[in-house]
Amino acid sequence: MILASKSLRGIVKLKTLCVGSEFAQWNEHLPQSKFPRNVLAHTDDFSFVIESRLDKALDIIFDDQDIDLIFLDADHDTLSELIIYITQVQEIRPQLPIVVFTNDIDNKMRHLMKAGATWHFTKKLDHLNQLV
Repeated sequence: MILASKSLRGIVKLKTLCVGSEFAQWNEHLPQSKFPRNVLAHTDDFSFVIESRLDKALDIIFDDQDIDLIFLDADHDTLSELIIYITQVQEIRPQLPIVVFTNDIDNKMRHLMKAGATWHFTKKLDHLNQLV
């Protein structure tokens, strides 16, 4: 998945809203291969805004039209909460891509993709260290 032009790499960063409790609880003592550090390490290509709560993340999307992308940790909220969140994001910003991260490929992930998520990664995927 190519998210930034190689010629603009490091110059133009995608302002990315990271939503979910694991994003909010990350620390630099985690191994670099462990989620979410393996995602948040990509500071050359992304600038991150982190929010653990879905309702507060909606406020950020509504208030900040510069958000380019959403990374959603979908393992700690209920399926219905996540579907409502995705639906509300689409009402506010219909073209805003939502990338979902889960531990497993399962029915929950499939429902989130049907609800409007743009892309899915498992947290254990080795390629998360190479998003760009």
